[in-house]
Amino acid sequence: MHYLLEIILPNKTADIKQAVSEIMDPFDENGEDSANAFWDFYSIGGRFAGQKLIHTFEKDKLDKFYELLKENKITVSSVQCGKQEINPKSQIPLVDKLWNDLFPENDGRSCPIFNHSNSQYDEYGIICGDIMPVKECLDFECKHVIIANIKEYSGKYEAEYMLQDSIWNGVVHQETTWDGKIGSCVDMFIDQIKTYREEYVRKFSNIHNWLSITVDYHR
Repeated sequence: MHYLLEIILPNKTADIKQAVSEIMDPFDENGEDSANAFWDFYSIGGRFAGQKLIHTFEKDKLDKFYELLKENKITVSSVQCGKQEINPKSQIPLVDKLWNDLFPENDGRSCPIFNHSNSQYDEYGIICGDIMPVKECLDFECKHVIIANIKEYSGKYEAEYMLQDSIWNGVVHQETTWDGKIGSCVDMFIDQIKTYREEYVRKFSNIHNWLSITVDYHR
């Protein structure tokens, strides 16, 4: 199964790909210590690329787009693995035009709903919106959030806080009290650390201006 993870990083992170790698490494099912592992493959963006961007668009316009697809008899492949695939591919230019006519803020890029918009299985298969300021996606819902920062003792990024909407207890997936929203995860973290050392709390004072990175992971 593939799951949607958002990793929250300081907005001054120079190498996002390397930072994500450092954060994910301790949770690798193929690692030396797999006690807390939750992934065997991940991609930045992946099959969830563009979802945060789509979330910012008006629902009425999205509904209109789907109506236009029906009116123009746009068809997709009967086999789906990740995003749906336009089939035949000759329809892609029309789909992208319909999308960009409704959403000019997309700047002429491919429609992010379908799989021609990115390479879903590349290690770094991102599109616009996959790296977004936290303050712009507070209501976005996902499976899993990690808040991370760089550690002075190692110079590497590590998870500081992590929430999932459900946890495998050995028999079933048990739902947690978290509602799956990025904003509520940030609020819960800030509430938890409010009694910590002032120096530590200050590191996260600007967290709403940090970046939220979309990660597609498989387990």
